[in-house]
Amino acid sequence: MSRTMDAELTCRALRNAISRNGKPSELVFHSDRGSQYSSRRYQSILNEYHITGSMSKPGCPHDNSCLESFFASMKKEFLSVMDGLLGTCLASLALAPLFGTIGVWIAHVLNGVFTTIAVVVYAILLRKRFPRSTEDLIAIPDGFGVPDERRLSIPILNAQEVTNASERIMAFCNARGIDRKHAYYAGLCMEELAANITEHGFNDGKPHTAEIRVVQKDNRLLLRIKDDCRAFNPQEAMEMMDPKDITHNIGLRIVQQYAKKMYYNSTFGLNVITIEL
Repeated sequence: MSRTMDAELTCRALRNAISRNGKPSELVFHSDRGSQYSSRRYQSILNEYHITGSMSKPGCPHDNSCLESFFASMKKEFLSVMDGLLGTCLASLALAPLFGTIGVWIAHVLNGVFTTIAVVVYAILLRKRFPRSTEDLIAIPDGFGVPDERRLSIPILNAQEVTNASERIMAFCNARGIDRKHAYYAGLCMEELAANITEHGFNDGKPHTAEIRVVQKDNRLLLRIKDDCRAFNPQEAMEMMDPKDITHNIGLRIVQQYAKKMYYNSTFGLNVITIEL
């Protein structure tokens, strides 16, 4: 995400994609004619990696409609049929001969109408009644999530609340019938992660918050901590740790030892760390 529409974000995204996934021997990059894609800086990167650039013709934005519909159908299942094939492509084929370019634009508008109707009809067929809430519309299956008594949320505003949070986690686990060992590990892991966040993320003079979430689902214990501090990926930090220097990053080593699985995600300025014991 970026506050400005410049080439910085798109250039960084392209380099990250190549760094993570590599580059095929023959690669075509298609985009619209946005200034960030037509800039010299972005085009130089394409030339650097021998990527063939592709753009729609000037004044013909509908050239992208088929390609955009294709990728939409790749991402979704039921809605992809409505949104990609029926909603846009077939409507474009029907309207373009009659209205030309304007017909393609009209098809995109009708696509939104058709997709909305499809969502409502699907919810009615699934629930056997007209949808009464957002949950009904997005067709959340029965049994999704956990009841309130099987989850615990703890806000963290300062370092003093970290120890108290650990005690609350252990008490929650004991109340749910989780053995003392795993209850202790859960409290210890969250205490180490929360302490690391408050020590290194809360020290920039800006207001920050963090939240711990504990969920017991089936036979699994899921722990999640979310904060709005600067990005920090504990998995990458663990990979760079010296296995011989056991005195460095003790907190992360504890989490690495007791966590069965760990996931990290950074979205919209929020760091989310999820571990499973």
